[in-house]
Amino acid sequence: MQRRRLAAIATLPMAGFLLLAFPAVASASIGVGIQVGPVRLAGIAHAGQTYDLPGVYVVNTGTEPETVRLDVQRLSKGTGRDVPKSWFRPGQTDVHLDARQSATIPVQLVVPADAKLGRYFSDVVAHGSASIEAGAASLGVAAATRLQFTVGKPVPAGFWSRLPSPLVWAGGVRVLLLHHVTWSINSVCHMFGRRPFDTRDRSTNFAPLALLSFGESWHNAHHAHPSWARHGVGRHQLDVSAIVIRLFERAGWVRDVRWPTASAPSRDG
Repeated sequence: MQRRRLAAIATLPMAGFLLLAFPAVASASIGVGIQVGPVRLAGIAHAGQTYDLPGVYVVNTGTEPETVRLDVQRLSKGTGRDVPKSWFRPGQTDVHLDARQSATIPVQLVVPADAKLGRYFSDVVAHGSASIEAGAASLGVAAATRLQFTVGKPVPAGFWSRLPSPLVWAGGVRVLLLHHVTWSINSVCHMFGRRPFDTRDRSTNFAPLALLSFGESWHNAHHAHPSWARHGVGRHQLDVSAIVIRLFERAGWVRDVRWPTASAPSRDG
C-alpha cells in the first residue's frame, strides 16, 4: 500500500507537466497563404523581352517563423503551355516571415527569344520550409495561385527606337504648338503689333503669327469688326480661315457671309 501511494505521488508532477505542455503543442500551427487573385501580365508578352509581373502577396498563417520560396508548377486545370521554371524569376529567393507576417515578393517574367507563340498557364506556388509528418510521409506546406499570359509575335527590330519620334512630334509638340498659338492671340496680340483700327482695347495685328494662327493674329481687325469673316483685310495679309470660308461659300455649304467692304467704318458698333 505504501509503495502504491509513493508511485501515485511521483506521477503527479509528470501529469501536471503533460497538462501544461499539451495546450502549447496543440495551439502551435504552421501554414503559408498566397493571394487569391491570379498573376496576370498587363498585355501580350513578346519573345526576347523581360516583364515586371505584379508582386505576389504571401503570408505566414502559422504561429511559427517560416521561410517562403516561390516557383511555378502546373497544379490546376487551364488552357495553355506550361510556364518553364526558368522564365519565372522572383526578386527574393527565400523570404523569412515571422508568425502572421506577410510580404509582397516582386517577380519578373523572362521570355526567351525562341519562345513559342500562344497561351501559357501554370500556378505560382509558395513553398514553406516547415512540414507536417503524416505517417511515414512528410507533407510540405504550400499554397498556389494561377499565372497566365500570352506570347505574341516578336516586335520588329527597331520598332521601339522609332516609336518615340512620332509620339513626340505628332503628340506632344503638336498639342504644345496648338495651345500656345491659341493663347498667344489673347496675349501677344494685345502687346505687340500694329493698330490700324480704332478700338476701345489694346488689340493689335501681329503678322508673325498669321500663318500659324490661320489669320487669327490680325486681331485688331477682328476686334474692330468681329462679324467679318476675314480678319486679314489688307492686300498682303494672309488669312487661311477666310480662304476656307470662301471655298465653303462657293460650294454652297455656307451663306450670308459678311465680308469686308471699302465703306466700312473703323469699327463696328
